[in-house]
Amino acid sequence: MILLIVTLTFTSSIRSAEAAENIYIRADGSIDPPTAPILRSDSIYTFVDNINASIVIERNDIVVDGAGYMLNGNHVRDSVGISLSKRNNVTIKNIEIVAFDSGVYLSESANSAIFGNNIWGNDEGIYLYRSSYNMMLANNITSNDCGYLIGSSEENTISGNNK
Repeated sequence: MILLIVTLTFTSSIRSAEAAENIYIRADGSIDPPTAPILRSDSIYTFVDNINASIVIERNDIVVDGAGYMLNGNHVRDSVGISLSKRNNVTIKNIEIVAFDSGVYLSESANSAIFGNNIWGNDEGIYLYRSSYNMMLANNITSNDCGYLIGSSEENTISGNNK
């Protein structure tokens, strides 16, 4: 009986450490699930609380403002804090991004800005793959296994980051 209780307690504590489902900013501008702690005002998406999930951005020409809140991955394997794939003109700012494999991941994305974020405790802080003409400015990128990883990308601006 004691072994069963210990096993159930241990199993439930493992489940609670996992990140929640992904949060999507859809191409039509909607937030999925609609209960996510993100407030939309036109093309600006502002955190209103800490988030324990990954965010997948499917819309161009937006600003994601963390308003100083935390985006926490809880060290879930193969997790990405904020993912942009084939996106343009996305700004990611004022977010504390912690405990993901990749804090911010841009794939085939261009003309986006990542600035004023506190990105720490990830495998890669910022990962650019086949992405060009992006800016990484004034971020605090510390205590990651790799501050930023750039592959098959060109013409990106990296300036004023604390790494």
